[in-house]
Amino acid sequence: MSLIMELDSVLQRYVKLQTYPVGVKVLHSEKEVPPRAKRPKRDFGHRITTCMAYNIARRHGWVIAIFFDDLSCIPGIFVAGMKEIPEYYAEGNACAGFYTKTLDDGKKTEEETPRLSLDPNRGFVFAPLHRCDFDPDLIIIYGNPAQVNLLICAALYHRGGRLQGSASGRLDCSDLIVQTLLTGECQFVVPCNGDRIFSMVDDNEMAFTIPRKKIPNIIEALPALYKNGVRYPVPRWIQNTVPSYPESYDKMIPMIGRDPSEESR
Repeated sequence: MSLIMELDSVLQRYVKLQTYPVGVKVLHSEKEVPPRAKRPKRDFGHRITTCMAYNIARRHGWVIAIFFDDLSCIPGIFVAGMKEIPEYYAEGNACAGFYTKTLDDGKKTEEETPRLSLDPNRGFVFAPLHRCDFDPDLIIIYGNPAQVNLLICAALYHRGGRLQGSASGRLDCSDLIVQTLLTGECQFVVPCNGDRIFSMVDDNEMAFTIPRKKIPNIIEALPALYKNGVRYPVPRWIQNTVPSYPESYDKMIPMIGRDPSEESR
């Protein structure tokens, strides 16, 4: 079994995701696009956002490839390094009066948003793990907070400490893809406003990423955590809960032949 298929199997068994985990590969030429991949501009007749591409992959199970001509989200194009950032954007104009109060605050947000180096030929391909016929650079997973918490525990199983996260409420394509590629570390991510609007991410969903080099650790960690009781669904300590009933119920205890003094409260 390949490493990616093994990861898919482990995630299905121990994390029980409701949508497909998605493999992501950075492309440097349109010649690298898998033959069966859909291209939004060509196949849908319109451009989309980066977050729409990986959400289509996780919900529909399709293979999606995107380059500059497939994308409509201009900030997403900039963080992917597909086009040089103009001064107007760097000054904070895309944030000011929208996500930030002032132009200076917007500039600070843009400066702190992770982005890739300039490469106009760069693209990405997204595919559910069971359809990955390429070696992904990272994995994107969506789940509820309890599932993401389990994945955080898995990421720390071999190293301890704490997993760091950062967010700005926008451009989670930067948090999911760019930050993972730049740091080589797993990321837990709060889906951004655009991801919710355009990609219809549910209110109760979070996201998590795994860089390729961390996949073996996650594969080993999840079964070990399960054995230790760190699981999903989360075990409830229900067996130690003592039920409490109305007085009318208590009056019937002698009627069924039990001593009321022996009943737990």
